[in-house]
Amino acid sequence: MDTIILKKPTSVIPSNVNTKHWAQLDENNIVINIIISDEDFVKTLPNSSTYVETVTKGNSLRNRPAVIGGSYDSTHDTFIDIKPYDSWVLDQTYNWVSPVPKPTQQPDKALMWSEDNKNWVYITQPKKSDFMVIAKGYARANSSVPVQTTQTVTPPTG
Repeated sequence: MDTIILKKPTSVIPSNVNTKHWAQLDENNIVINIIISDEDFVKTLPNSSTYVETVTKGNSLRNRPAVIGGSYDSTHDTFIDIKPYDSWVLDQTYNWVSPVPKPTQQPDKALMWSEDNKNWVYITQPKKSDFMVIAKGYARANSSVPVQTTQTVTPPTG
């Protein structure tokens, strides 16, 4: 596969240039790259047929903007977000939904999906004074879907 390096522009794109967002798809219709360009430039790229227009002049086409790691359903001409959990399914509007409806939010509690239990769980939110956040990151074993993780430390007393 040829590699193309697109350099950051040094000036603002003139308003008379019709730039669009294009999603590059792999052989399984997974979005692997998104570029901003006019259609004439995209036509010059190797494998230009693997690019699908996703946003024009700030307006999303094909139901929603493409995201890297998401997919494109050519039968229904729509982009689909990354599947958040294995048990979730697409609804008729191509949104991922849990197999159990999301319950009502409760004060001082957060809702989180438990894939192990296939259900929503409430988590009591600690007060900010109860802990210090020392690191934030994204990690999830055996998954391409990022899940935020936070390491906390209890402040020393005294």
